[in-house]
Amino acid sequence: MLVRLISAQENAFENRFPTAGDLLETVFDNLKLALPTPDNLREAPPTLLADRPFDDLVRAFEPILHSSGVVGSSASVHAANLAQRTHLVRAFANPDAVMADVRDKVIEIVNTFPQKASDIERGRNPGDVLDPYILTATQTLLYAGNFRNAIRATVAHKSLMIIEGLMGHLHEDVVGEMRGNVRAPEPRGFNQELIDPHDNPFPGADIVQPPLHAEGRLRFHQVKSKTGSAKGGDGRRLGEQLRRLREYY
Repeated sequence: MLVRLISAQENAFENRFPTAGDLLETVFDNLKLALPTPDNLREAPPTLLADRPFDDLVRAFEPILHSSGVVGSSASVHAANLAQRTHLVRAFANPDAVMADVRDKVIEIVNTFPQKASDIERGRNPGDVLDPYILTATQTLLYAGNFRNAIRATVAHKSLMIIEGLMGHLHEDVVGEMRGNVRAPEPRGFNQELIDPHDNPFPGADIVQPPLHAEGRLRFHQVKSKTGSAKGGDGRRLGEQLRRLREYY
């Protein structure tokens, strides 16, 4: 865990790219483009480029491409690619690995969508069976007795539930891979809500941000992918856990 925290500090955007010139060098290298860094950007703050909206960034790259003889539709395509890569490099230490992981996860989950009757008759939990009353009500109230359309709605509903789970996991995974962030390890030990520096260092936290300078402090975050998450008593419990983490560290 200590190695991951140190790596997050080293890869934080502010530490990795002191100037816009350093950022452009990495972006050009990622895309295998031999382009010059404009003198006015060489020593400029990296956020001058990285924090621009996508459309503004596309326009900023066009004169750089024109100065190297890239014009027309080719310049437009390259400018969009450069803007996209700049935002990806700003966000992730290894953008290609993150995108590959997301793609693989989406493919894996899509392959679990219902494809045959047994896939909707019961869920992964054998006790989670298709409710005949809900199916009949769907058939009658939504589709005027059309059974085929009721089944289509049932398949769509189950698929949407799977997509909801996918988005929650992707949200956590992708935010955890962003520069300066570390995914908190899954809690272990007898009492998983108590802080244990060895087995359970960050109970209640999904993301840990190490300090970027000597006077900084660890920061802890819960990642919630939808409105309604952590409501009621669960929200109070998580808030108490985060308060204890702040006091402990």
